[in-house]
Amino acid sequence: MNKKSFCLLPTYQFYSTCFPIAFHSFGAAGKMTVEVSMIGFMVGTCIAFFVVIGDLAPPIIASILNMSQSVNFSYAVQGVICFFLVLPLTLLRNLDSLFVVSISSVVFYCFVMLHIVFAAKSSIYDGTWTSSVMWYRGNLFRQSLKPFIPKVLYFK
Repeated sequence: MNKKSFCLLPTYQFYSTCFPIAFHSFGAAGKMTVEVSMIGFMVGTCIAFFVVIGDLAPPIIASILNMSQSVNFSYAVQGVICFFLVLPLTLLRNLDSLFVVSISSVVFYCFVMLHIVFAAKSSIYDGTWTSSVMWYRGNLFRQSLKPFIPKVLYFK
């Protein structure tokens, strides 16, 4: 399969999407596989927006607006994000326009990082944060190794 795909690359270099390449290489099943994979990619993108922005945006918006953060406020922010950000992105037909959204996401994450750094600036300079850091927890370390160690060798 790799040799066939490699030989087809010069032939299909002028196609702008991967659907015709999948159709000519592997038939209708190949095209269907690529389409289902793209749908999975878009669903994963929607879930990532809900998880990341839904967790980070409500506290930041509440602090900017000097409001108390509540569950209803978080639901309202996620609803606004759903209808005005995620829904239009899922309705796009051309995935190349997601480049702008990707750049805006990176800018948002940079602002979140700068907000966290400036909020923690005083404790970083004082050095008070070192007393509240747990450098090593043996029980959690062993717990994280359990999926990789056979059941016979489990730590007690």
